[in-house]
Amino acid sequence: MLPIIRVDAVSISNLSPEDVFVAPGVAATWKSHQFAMATFLASGEEYALILEDDFLVTRKWNHNLLSIALDTCPDFFQIGYLITDPMDRIDLFFKNWFDSVLKIIYKLCGYSGGIRRKFGSRLLITEQKGLGHGVVPNDIRAGGQAYIVSRRFALAAQTMNSPAFTSADGMFMTLGDVRTFRMFRFRHSIINQTDSVSSVEQRFL
Repeated sequence: MLPIIRVDAVSISNLSPEDVFVAPGVAATWKSHQFAMATFLASGEEYALILEDDFLVTRKWNHNLLSIALDTCPDFFQIGYLITDPMDRIDLFFKNWFDSVLKIIYKLCGYSGGIRRKFGSRLLITEQKGLGHGVVPNDIRAGGQAYIVSRRFALAAQTMNSPAFTSADGMFMTLGDVRTFRMFRFRHSIINQTDSVSSVEQRFL
């Protein structure tokens, strides 16, 4: 049984005046993620599973998934994300398809010297080492409802995006693109979002 700690969100009324680059709700959401990670750092644990209060576990969940995620030795592992519109679904399909192709090339490198010499040293191929079909590296999706973080990531996050200039989703997606940290997601989200009212009603200044 995992120890469970409920962390109160940061209120818009508690924001500092310097948080002026994004709407207050967006800034407060990011500050809430920072606060959750700071609470984790105070615990002494090696990893934390952070869940927003509107997460909903899907039927894809099973008890082995957290172990699969931790086997990658991640700094950040996204276990749930949102598909917001048809174009997002199409983008996800092609990103997953491309990742499957890279996994096939990685396996072929073990059988063919010619393929290994041509592709084996490329970052897109080498970062597939040790990953199962259900794990995709670096392509973090919108929707930060559920993710695992390491102490290294949580510590760095305390100084990121301050003052806030992007959303929590934007921060995580950007970090996946630049590959500063070991970041992964499941090929298929195992978390949905409830239909509760969003705390971020204003997204633009």
